[in-house]
Amino acid sequence: MNKIKKIFFYQVLLLINSIFSMSQEARVEKNKVNYNLTELCIERCCQLLVEKKLSIQDLKKIPEDLKDPIKDYFIINYPEIAWSFEDNISTSQDAHQEGIITYAISPDNKIVVTGAFDNTVKIWDIETGKCLKTLKHNSMITDIAISNNIIISTTNNCLYLWSTKGAFIKSIKTNQNTYFILLDANNMIITIGNDNKKINILEIDSPHQLSKETDHQKLIKSLKLTSDNKYLITHSFDNTTKIWSYPNISCLRTISNSYSTTLSNNNQILIIGHDQDVVLYNISDNNIMQTLSGHNNKVTSVAISSNNKFLVSSDKDNITKIWNLKSEICLFSIVQNNEVKHLMITPDEKFLITSTGNLLKIWDINTGKLIKEHQSKYHINLLKISSNNKFIITSSLGETKIKIIYIPSSKTLSEILSKIS
Repeated sequence: MNKIKKIFFYQVLLLINSIFSMSQEARVEKNKVNYNLTELCIERCCQLLVEKKLSIQDLKKIPEDLKDPIKDYFIINYPEIAWSFEDNISTSQDAHQEGIITYAISPDNKIVVTGAFDNTVKIWDIETGKCLKTLKHNSMITDIAISNNIIISTTNNCLYLWSTKGAFIKSIKTNQNTYFILLDANNMIITIGNDNKKINILEIDSPHQLSKETDHQKLIKSLKLTSDNKYLITHSFDNTTKIWSYPNISCLRTISNSYSTTLSNNNQILIIGHDQDVVLYNISDNNIMQTLSGHNNKVTSVAISSNNKFLVSSDKDNITKIWNLKSEICLFSIVQNNEVKHLMITPDEKFLITSTGNLLKIWDINTGKLIKEHQSKYHINLLKISSNNKFIITSSLGETKIKIIYIPSSKTLSEILSKIS
């Protein structure tokens, strides 16, 4: 039977190769046959690979034009194999001595920088998981920011500037502990201190500093800068979100009853989770674009897909909703055991990633089906996706290492299928 299946595969493959060797005109004439045979070959390839009746070496016989379609088919139909919880950095011998507090990914996605309770910052090579440099500090690290050529780490009353190779550049004294730090496109430093009453903007090579009262009544829990460097977003535990012009720091709008925020991929839309609704705001004119209603409790997490097709929201009742933004219809509702801490949609818009407690879960965004889950020892407190959309980096409270999870669409077909053997 196995021989028959393999003969069947090679017969189809032979036909496919003959069609791919045709002239463009002939292929157009036989387009329907070409399409049907291609679909048949792709499906059969994946079946035999999963059954281990076809080796990865056999893929060399397949036309290059077919490899991406086979990969796409495999990711959609065999996602439990396509997703692998790779653990590059946690295998290193140079882990932190105490738990990781914060981390940042470089704009070129080549290094990740981590800060921990052991008063050290570590620079890691993402591809190899190798620790390139350990930067020692005198007190606990509170935040990290990184640009193409500068790393900034913060501790008690001081900012430390380093090259991306780990060479010390300078330190800058501050009047208070800094808990949030950003670098804009011009390497201007944006900070918020422990009193959370001021946004501070510093120039690296100048003593000049601009400070602005935020008027938030409680601690700020997130700080975002749009990629065009025009707007700054602050979100506070007083359940208000403020939109600021940047860099002159003028408050354009204060939005009340906001429990979660995120920005669209093009940075033109601010998404806010309210009491029972999700509202999409146009940042440039502050107008409401859409309102999605259907939750019965406060919306505590929101995420939007890269082309604004899907929106995902989670509430205090532990219910996650997947929305089609064009129709404003809720496609699926997912009930989880704990409140969702993080939400992410993969750049290929095929999968939803959630974290609840110590569980990281992968869902099919088109069906709402749970595909795979990974349990950490501790509560997951950090989860980010790289700017090139190739991998996710996560860490748990108390863990001394971080985990790298490669998104299947960023892998080659051979890399995905290597998990089968």
